[in-house]
Amino acid sequence: MTPTLEDLSRIPLDQTALFLDVDGTLIDIAPTPGEVVVSDELKALLPRLHQRTGGALALVSGRAIADLDALFAPVKLPMAGQHGAEWRLAADGTHESVAGLPEPLRTSAVALALRHPGMLVEDKGGAIALHVRARPELTDEIAAALAQMVQAHPDYEVLHGKAVFEIRRRGVHKGAAVAMLLEKAPFAGRTPVFVGDDTTDLDAIALVRERGGLGLFVGPDGPLRQPHDVRAWLARLAEQDGG
Repeated sequence: MTPTLEDLSRIPLDQTALFLDVDGTLIDIAPTPGEVVVSDELKALLPRLHQRTGGALALVSGRAIADLDALFAPVKLPMAGQHGAEWRLAADGTHESVAGLPEPLRTSAVALALRHPGMLVEDKGGAIALHVRARPELTDEIAAALAQMVQAHPDYEVLHGKAVFEIRRRGVHKGAAVAMLLEKAPFAGRTPVFVGDDTTDLDAIALVRERGGLGLFVGPDGPLRQPHDVRAWLARLAEQDGG
């Protein structure tokens, strides 16, 4: 049964490991990744939730950790960046990462984008994303070209998100990132809650549901239909938990 907003507002934060996607979940999607806006209200809310959960709150994003830190500055939180290719367990800790993208694959992806003006390349180190939001008519062509490109690199795959394709290492996804975090303090032993809005979030949503937690998809069919609803719910959750 789909939980109501009232149900969601009664989640006990002191027993919860809270995992939040960023773009399209916490913040509204913009024409380019660099045009998004993180409000002062959200920057004030997240540290409160981090404290209420005893530190068991993490951002789980396709963005790199350095990008997330710049967006949310001066706030620092535990994070899994690049869909789990890098992670930071504590707000004040150092981050670890898997091996970077092979240079020939990176070079080929950049060259593909440069042949199509209007496409945007986002090089994350451990992965690379090609955005087609400004050139949606290229979607099928880019999908086919990238599928052929990764055939020479069997350890890598192409993930299709909202107007974006991302080349990443196989086995590196948000579900695996959340599973890893749930083995570590302070996330271990808590009921996981994950909130996301894209196909890249489905692995994590499935994982937390398998673990007896709550996986929430932001969209028209759920109680959280847009990022504004997510932010309002989190603010209410913090207040009802004694904040």
